[in-house]
Amino acid sequence: MPRCLFLRIAPMKTMALAAVGVLMSSASVNAVPVINDIAPSPGSQFTYATGVSSTGAWASGYNDVSTRAFRFIAPNTIQNLGLPAGSNLWSYGQAISDDGTAVAGWCDNIGGGNRAWRWQSNAFTVLAPLSGGTSSAAFAINSTGTFVAGQSDSSAFPQRAIRWQVGVGAVSLGVLPGGTTSFAYGMDDSGNVVVGNSTSTNGTRAFRWVSPGPMVDLGVLPGQTASGATAVSSNGSVVVGGSGTRAFRWVSPGPMVDIGQASVYAVSGDGKVVGGAIGGNAALWSQNAGWRNLNTWLPTLGVNTANWGFASVRGISADGSTIVGDGTFFGTPRAFRITGLPCPDVPVITLNPTNQTLCQGQDYGAYAEASTGFGPYTFQWRRNGTPISMGNTGWGSQYIMQQPTPERQKLTIFNVQPQDAASYDCVITNGCGSTTTVAGAVTVNTPPTVSGFSFGQFVCIGSTVGIGSSFNSTLPLTYTWYKGNTLLSNGLQPSGSTISGQGTANLTITDIQPQDGATYVCVGANACSGATASFTQDVQVSGGLDFAQQPLGFSTCPGGGGSMTVSAPGGTSHQWQFKTYSGQWVNLASPSYLDFPNVIGFFVSGANTPTLNISGIVPGPMVNFRFRCVVGVNFGCPGASSEAVVFVAPTPTIVQHPQNVLGCAGDTQTFSVGWTSPINQPTAVFWQVLDGTSNWVPLLDGFFTDPSTGMGFTVGGAGTPTISITGLTLGTHSNPVKIRCQVGGLCNVATSNVADYMVKVNRCSPADIAWDDGFPLPPFTSCMSLAVNTGVNEGDYNCFFSASGFFYLSSIGPAAIGSPCDIAYDDGTALPPFDYSSTAANNGVNEGDYNCFFNFLFLGCP
Repeated sequence: MPRCLFLRIAPMKTMALAAVGVLMSSASVNAVPVINDIAPSPGSQFTYATGVSSTGAWASGYNDVSTRAFRFIAPNTIQNLGLPAGSNLWSYGQAISDDGTAVAGWCDNIGGGNRAWRWQSNAFTVLAPLSGGTSSAAFAINSTGTFVAGQSDSSAFPQRAIRWQVGVGAVSLGVLPGGTTSFAYGMDDSGNVVVGNSTSTNGTRAFRWVSPGPMVDLGVLPGQTASGATAVSSNGSVVVGGSGTRAFRWVSPGPMVDIGQASVYAVSGDGKVVGGAIGGNAALWSQNAGWRNLNTWLPTLGVNTANWGFASVRGISADGSTIVGDGTFFGTPRAFRITGLPCPDVPVITLNPTNQTLCQGQDYGAYAEASTGFGPYTFQWRRNGTPISMGNTGWGSQYIMQQPTPERQKLTIFNVQPQDAASYDCVITNGCGSTTTVAGAVTVNTPPTVSGFSFGQFVCIGSTVGIGSSFNSTLPLTYTWYKGNTLLSNGLQPSGSTISGQGTANLTITDIQPQDGATYVCVGANACSGATASFTQDVQVSGGLDFAQQPLGFSTCPGGGGSMTVSAPGGTSHQWQFKTYSGQWVNLASPSYLDFPNVIGFFVSGANTPTLNISGIVPGPMVNFRFRCVVGVNFGCPGASSEAVVFVAPTPTIVQHPQNVLGCAGDTQTFSVGWTSPINQPTAVFWQVLDGTSNWVPLLDGFFTDPSTGMGFTVGGAGTPTISITGLTLGTHSNPVKIRCQVGGLCNVATSNVADYMVKVNRCSPADIAWDDGFPLPPFTSCMSLAVNTGVNEGDYNCFFSASGFFYLSSIGPAAIGSPCDIAYDDGTALPPFDYSSTAANNGVNEGDYNCFFNFLFLGCP
């Protein structure tokens, strides 16, 4: 292609878009779209389409006969337009009028630069640049061909957007404030609206110019810094283009709306369909369907796209049913024209009827709404798929239809009756077809009524009683139980019985007691507010036997036990029971009871006799074990004894152990212990020390002496949680001293961890130590400060070497005394380079050895 001065600006190329289907009803399905191959003129190989008329019958473009503009005439005629006067190399057709008689474009100029032109009636008119200009180009033409838009330079300023009018000439459209250049790429049918881009103080911006001007800045999309407009709808109200990497659609009065990553080149006359390319694939956009990749979407419409590859959409007819663009055919660049595309936007439902549960006599209200901008719409409501109309239903209710907006209609069912229980939907229709809303289900409830009869009950104390209610009602039905006028709750009752089933049709009373005798009422209610019915039943409770002797509880330790006895004259059977950790009474049977999840258990004998024997109690989390005996008779109600409580004393739990300490022998050190117990029981604290014979010896307040080692110290707080130890003397006792504490409850003793009292030992003092120059060093002691440093002398060295611990210190490391570490001769001559791996023999202690030790190896006393 020849080099040219004008570049059409479009958004950046983006990644390929997956196919997106278009929603259509059966009423909007067209015949299968048809692809027209815009074949090149004889002798040419390639064609490129740039624009289409409003009806889709004509198209503009160029082919490769030395690059010549053409006019395509449906169904398969291509007219080579040739070259305007003054051009000898190439011409591009860029746009075509609605009746196909006028084409606009640009070409080379023999005298230099480029020239815009208008072709009509087989003749070219060259559209001269502005005064003093050298180049011009045309990219848009109005519906009648009387106006052409493009750009031109001049002697006064650089490139400017231009509008040419037949018989009048060129008019500069100017620039945005602060700008220097502008370019025009689109024009409406009237020729009075032009769009493009212009530089400005804010950067490059898309503009919309409405005669007589000035330009209006259309802004940028959020996060972008530049924009440019490429096409405009027939009435000038919809502008499309790119902003940074994003495509936009602007509808007067704005603002821009982001429609995704794409390069945009065309818009339909009604502004509803946008055309361009995504990732090298031709694509169309509409409000409801979004972007659709032609290469994947067309086959879903039944189009045979074999051998075709669609690269971009360059022109769209007024109604969006015809498009032109370019791609490849059998691998060769080829323009295409596709006709018969389906209507782009059947109604999209934005508001559906809802499911509602109503009571007889209430009103039902439902809305149906479609997205705006693609009407007008008609609405048809249906009941179970059958159309309905406004008016009386014939069973006491009434249909009312109201339309508050063009896109929304409301259905009201006034005074609903049981016959109105059904599914209601609405069919919404526009010029593209019909869409049906989701159905809303109407449920009509009636008030509940009591069914069946109520009989009173005579029950025995301790038994389990069931009371069942019976209602006629539409679902759902809720149940609320009362004892007289008192609301019942599930769980343990003040009488000692247990209630379950509140909220259900059946109430259960477990272990019923005399206080539970009453009239029980169940109130049934459904979703109809205030509509209830009450079911009642009387319950009388017999007290059973009288006990001459009740069981007596006792206290024991874990693992222990005891016995208890009952006496009930007239009783013929005995059943001992235990109250579980969850509060339920269970029958006992020999030889044992075990609650495994909670690790509770014991052994029993005599579970069916007047005397119960209990042993080997494992308390788990329990402290109080409760027992009773149910005594039966041959006739009448059995009797239950009072509860007998067995108290099991727990072992304290140590939660704070004494901690290890490090200190000097004469210091005062403290050790503490803390514990918890599930009950408030008496406890005793016993502190102990490990003596030299590996026995734990109790500690009492006062002075303690270990006869085997001579260790001694003063004790304070021996019977409290915190003990103090003062003035420790180790004697021959091993270091550290070990301390522990025992905490005793009623039955068991808990023992703490062992704490170590590590005693610091002064191994070096009171030996004076100093550098060779006599500069004194502090005493090397952490526990004593009695030594006075008097400066360097041989006695200091001797004292140090003879001090306890030196020979241990001097026996470690490569420089230990007795190893080859001499760093000087006996006369003091140095032995560089102080190689500790030397095999030199140690010639005896000398000043150099001392210096080596103190300067490099001295280890402070601990």
